[in-house]
Amino acid sequence: MTARPDFYRFHNGQKAPLQFSEAEYEARLAGLRARLGDLVPGGRTLAADLLGEETRIDFLAVEPGGRAVVVLVGERGDDLELVARGLAHAHQAGVLHRD
Repeated sequence: MTARPDFYRFHNGQKAPLQFSEAEYEARLAGLRARLGDLVPGGRTLAADLLGEETRIDFLAVEPGGRAVVVLVGERGDDLELVARGLAHAHQAGVLHRD
């Protein structure tokens, strides 16, 4: 009998190089986290940079009432892509919720 490992490691490809320094990246993330309080009053950030069903979720937060909030971050002009990503995540959440 072959023993199974306790965990599996999936390689999802190489990370794209950052367009700015690591320090600048961390400063931008800190600024976004601070602004989440304005977007989700009283909310708590649960996680950042998650892999959703097919695309990443930049931030996952929870409102005081317990409702989950998915936050997607993009550049100017990415509006339609962000809407499509948001709809895909909402659909997947609805499917998971029904299960």
